[in-house]
Amino acid sequence: MKNAELRLGRIVIGEGISKKVSLQFLSDCLERHWKGDSGDASREDKQTKKILQKQGWIWSVYRYKKRKLWIFTEPDGSFTLVLLEGTLNERRRQEEIIKAYWHIAD
Repeated sequence: MKNAELRLGRIVIGEGISKKVSLQFLSDCLERHWKGDSGDASREDKQTKKILQKQGWIWSVYRYKKRKLWIFTEPDGSFTLVLLEGTLNERRRQEEIIKAYWHIAD
């Protein structure tokens, strides 16, 4: 069922994703995220999700081949960030979220 409250805002696709993931798969994942299907979370992912939810973020994770595709929606719905495991390390992933937020907030 559609999450009527969730706005995706501007969708920011992380580096390298368009060359590694099909547009159809990406579109399907964004639709699942929007509908409230948070995907294929591992135990570690579920712990991260709890932390992000406390801060108001909506986070989903989907499997693409042997990688994870992460989708984050900012608490106010102003933007959604899509990242692929292996294209950014964990610290850069957090920095990418912050950069995307500040870019949009300007």
